[in-house]
Amino acid sequence: MNDSLPRIVTIQGPTAAGKSELALRLATELGAHIVSADSRQVYRLLDIGTAKPTATEREQVPHHLIDVIYPEQRYSAGRFAREAMQIITRLSSDGIPVLVAGGTGFYIRALVDGLFRAPPVPVEMHERLCTELKTLGGSVLHERLASVDPTMAERLPPQDGQRIVRAIEVFETTGRPMSELWREQQSSPRYRCFNVMVNRPRQELYERIDSRYDAMLAAGLVDELREVLAAGYPPDAPGLHTVGYRELLPHLLEGASLSDCAALTRQHTRNYAKRQLTWFRNREFDLTTKPASDNFSQTLDSVGRFLSESGECCRGGIRE
Repeated sequence: MNDSLPRIVTIQGPTAAGKSELALRLATELGAHIVSADSRQVYRLLDIGTAKPTATEREQVPHHLIDVIYPEQRYSAGRFAREAMQIITRLSSDGIPVLVAGGTGFYIRALVDGLFRAPPVPVEMHERLCTELKTLGGSVLHERLASVDPTMAERLPPQDGQRIVRAIEVFETTGRPMSELWREQQSSPRYRCFNVMVNRPRQELYERIDSRYDAMLAAGLVDELREVLAAGYPPDAPGLHTVGYRELLPHLLEGASLSDCAALTRQHTRNYAKRQLTWFRNREFDLTTKPASDNFSQTLDSVGRFLSESGECCRGGIRE
């Protein structure tokens, strides 16, 4: 590994594990900036349901790649990688440590490893699959993907029609699973990374998922979604595919029971956490932790030493 490469710290883990909490504490101690690797926090107007850092927290520590686009727009791993690289280059040149924190592992992989170059897809094929997605539904295409690329199907929920179509396109074009092409990808490393995994026992994680969603509802999640719809954004806008929002749409549009919609959200969030853990299971981490007070000092010391080796200026008594 080239020691002259910029150093970054990634903080990854399943939803509700405490990534943001840990990143904020570390950034405060180290004088670092946080680059959000969360595919939902890029959406403006969707604040409560995406668990964005508060205004106070964002004043305390600079955050990047939050509130980038509006709900009707799409954001990709490739765009994230390009924009994050620009931010990291600028911060690194100023000697500012960078923490890349979020649960969208695909974004972090695109940033660190790059994206493989898939062959061009015939327009007719893309249009056919998009039509099938609309007429047959995501579940049917998800089952088709599972038959040819079970690894990718395990990572993608049936609701993620855009990526499911992309994975099927790659298979139909190349005759090989997208996941297999990923494994064969050869790329030059862009960064020296210290990878931190934030996790909790499964039952504790589920309890945190439930309590966090209850807090979101109490904070006005339903009203937030109502305001987004009233502003003219359609129910099928990409931003509203987010877990926590899409389950509430039947409540506002069809009069479905709020308690039923909330129960479905909790279940879908647990399912999402399981998929995240499956993804992270195949990645290597330098440290696995949870943001508890009894082990924070150890995590801070490990991250600080890694950054200090690169000459980054860190507060908190680690390096000046």
